[in-house]
Amino acid sequence: MKKIILLIFFSFISTWVLATHNRAGEITFEHVSGLNYRITITTYTKASSIQADRDELTLEFGDGTSATVARTYEQVLSGLDIKHNEYTTTHTFPGPGTYTLSMEDPNRNAGIVNITNSVNVYFYLETELVIPSFGAFDYNNSPVLQNPPIDNGCLGRVYDHNPAAYDPDGDSLSYELIEPRGYNGSALSGYSDPSDIEPGANNNLTLDPVTGTLIWDSPQRVGEYNVAFLVIEWRRLSDGSYVKVGEVVRDMQITIGTCENEPPEIEALEDICIEVGSTYIDTIRAVDPNLNDVVELTAIGEPLNLNISPAIFIQPVSAYDSVKQAFEWTPDCDHVRLTPYQVVFKAEDDNPTVQLSDYKTLRITVIASAPTNPAAIPNGYNIELSWDMSVCTNAAGYKIYRRIDSIGFVPSICETGVPSYTGYQQIADVQDINTTFYTDDNNGSGLVHGQKYSYMICAYFDNGAESYASEEFCAELNKDVPVITRVSVNTTDIATGSDSVTWAKPVDLDTTQWDPPYKYRYYRAAQLNQFTLIGESASNNDVFALDTVLVDSNINTADIQYRYRIELISGVAENVIGSTQEASSPYLSAIPLDNRMRLSWSFDVPWTNDQYVIQRETSPGSGIFTVLDTTTEERYTDSGLVNGNTYCYKITTVGDYTTTGFISPILNHSQELCGVPEDTQEPCPPTLSLSSDCDLDENYLEWTNPNLVCDTVDDVVAYNIYYKPTLDGDFEFVERVSGAENTEKLFQDLTSLAGCYYVTAIDSFDNESMASNTACTDNCPIYELPNVFTPGGDGFNDYFVPFPYKFVESVEIEIFNRWGKRVFQTNDPDVNWDGMDMDSGSEVPDGVYFYVCTVNEIRLAGIVPRVIKGYVTVLTQEKRSSGN
Repeated sequence: MKKIILLIFFSFISTWVLATHNRAGEITFEHVSGLNYRITITTYTKASSIQADRDELTLEFGDGTSATVARTYEQVLSGLDIKHNEYTTTHTFPGPGTYTLSMEDPNRNAGIVNITNSVNVYFYLETELVIPSFGAFDYNNSPVLQNPPIDNGCLGRVYDHNPAAYDPDGDSLSYELIEPRGYNGSALSGYSDPSDIEPGANNNLTLDPVTGTLIWDSPQRVGEYNVAFLVIEWRRLSDGSYVKVGEVVRDMQITIGTCENEPPEIEALEDICIEVGSTYIDTIRAVDPNLNDVVELTAIGEPLNLNISPAIFIQPVSAYDSVKQAFEWTPDCDHVRLTPYQVVFKAEDDNPTVQLSDYKTLRITVIASAPTNPAAIPNGYNIELSWDMSVCTNAAGYKIYRRIDSIGFVPSICETGVPSYTGYQQIADVQDINTTFYTDDNNGSGLVHGQKYSYMICAYFDNGAESYASEEFCAELNKDVPVITRVSVNTTDIATGSDSVTWAKPVDLDTTQWDPPYKYRYYRAAQLNQFTLIGESASNNDVFALDTVLVDSNINTADIQYRYRIELISGVAENVIGSTQEASSPYLSAIPLDNRMRLSWSFDVPWTNDQYVIQRETSPGSGIFTVLDTTTEERYTDSGLVNGNTYCYKITTVGDYTTTGFISPILNHSQELCGVPEDTQEPCPPTLSLSSDCDLDENYLEWTNPNLVCDTVDDVVAYNIYYKPTLDGDFEFVERVSGAENTEKLFQDLTSLAGCYYVTAIDSFDNESMASNTACTDNCPIYELPNVFTPGGDGFNDYFVPFPYKFVESVEIEIFNRWGKRVFQTNDPDVNWDGMDMDSGSEVPDGVYFYVCTVNEIRLAGIVPRVIKGYVTVLTQEKRSSGN
């Protein structure tokens, strides 16, 4: 019976050893319809392991179900101990969700260099399949990996490999190295990265996360190696964000051999962009450094597999030493997408020792043509835009961009849409490819007379792609209404101030449509209040004879910023022809600082101000202002002033309309404004450091001098120190240290070191800075008890007391005899037990006593208990005297 059992056991072991065949593979899937998918397991196995050959494999669907999948394809690779297998099935999933498709099979082939005892290690594959909720995004297909996961390399030579992956849904792909997996998807305990096999500076394995090219520079030991990587799919959503929609794990095997062969090399390829309808032609060249080697050039990539207008590359093509072949593609609108296409070219030699390869990836972005024949026609306060329909009828719509004035933008070869750096802003999204017109009314506010409006249009696609931008096209509104050109403060006063308002005449007004007489009405608004009518001009039958200047007097220009609007009136019925845009005077504000005045100004005008002239009065009350400086910003700081003195300012804005026919430059003055600089600015906070000495009971504080490190501070004269004893306590003022140069403080003879500090700086005007950083320290409590004492009244070691201690608030100690009876307790940190039983009042017998002591330590966190336990031996005076 025992012999039978042993025979069965050895037979099992023999079969187990033979069942060692898995080299490489992956799991991929295709969406069929609804929740139904076609799933394929691809494996590469050791062809000579005939007894381990699998006619079927078990596939876990990740939904709690599994299936035995029959092999649907098999082929032994010519001249190699490698067999290519495919197992395909279909499955209907229960609903939306993320499912992990997995397969495991015992075992991997024997002798893999970087997997310890690989002959007994499970082979495991998995792929993540995401089924979206309704409307989240379209159903997904896994990437297609066109190059097999089996390859060769040479010892000490750079090895590279590319899976030639593409995504049939146009999703973006990224790549990430991972470790191969074993039983039930677990990590392999005996796995080593290939670069860790005889590691060194010349042994590095990397994976390009964008192209997927794997480079090993360079293998240092012959043999078979396995690596694994993720191919991750990213779907672009309508809001421009990306979401992960699946991933495939590829487990691949690389065989490194000893050889003198050098791999062929393909000439470098640059990423390209092709406009729809244009033909791209390039010659792909490869050279082999070994004479008389035949080089074969092939290509794999989605453009070559397209049903409509595929790329052309006649292959394979081969020749001695060097080879070349033309690649040609004329993409059409169906090929427009945001993510580039990839074509992977492979050059492989026929060296009899080992065939080596080189891979180069050509990334191709297909771009739709720009919308053509754009036009812009003014209509009242609006501009009507039109253009020809995009040649790509599969586009989703158009984006319309606008800016003031053109810039001569011409996109670069791969530049789509309208880049933000151009200053254009999107004003509309026309969500119908058949709609080729748009009215720009500035969101109902109307456009501005006097400005040149420039536009560009691009088509966009549901997959996120955009066409080239159209050429810039421009228009300006007709000058058929008055155009305001000046709102300037004449005099500054709270009661008798005045503003000047001017405007341009409506030179394009069609007087045949508007009856005389004509007149202007003047409207004014204080700051953000509503406009009110403040007057009107005299009527005149000649609209061009009307005065275009208004002086608005007896107003408070010192404190109030006014806005104006001018309306043109026609005929006896007083019909409104139109009005100017509203415009305000510049309004100046000032903030007094230490030896400085910080000026800023605001305005609301329809033209563009691009320069500002700052003027300062030579002396208060003189009325004489001189130019202090000019700036392009709407703020200015006047420095080097004397605190307490009065300084008065006004500014002049300099601007223009972007069309002709108006005064240029447009100059407007603010009100006059005076201020007195004073030091109300707090200093910069110091930077604090803290060190403690538990032996000396000292805390040492040191901080920086803001006068030396802060550009805006030069008058710090003292420092305030604040302290709190615990983390949850409140800071309190401790003391002031005078003198900016005194940047340290030593606190000595402290009963507690624990606490937190911060420091503030005080300047000569008693302004206090923000707090410095908070620096904290903790106590280092000491509390120990002796293990023997000798009560007896001789004055020597009569009491059970601790050794010298510190930073202890109290204790809670209980002392027990060997039967567990408590003989003493106290809360006194000094303990002072005299050996008397607390209940009977008599001496306790000699012997060993057990204590439990809770020490309440003074710490940064507050009172923190620490329990110590131990034994103390009691010896009477007589025993000590007898020497026992």
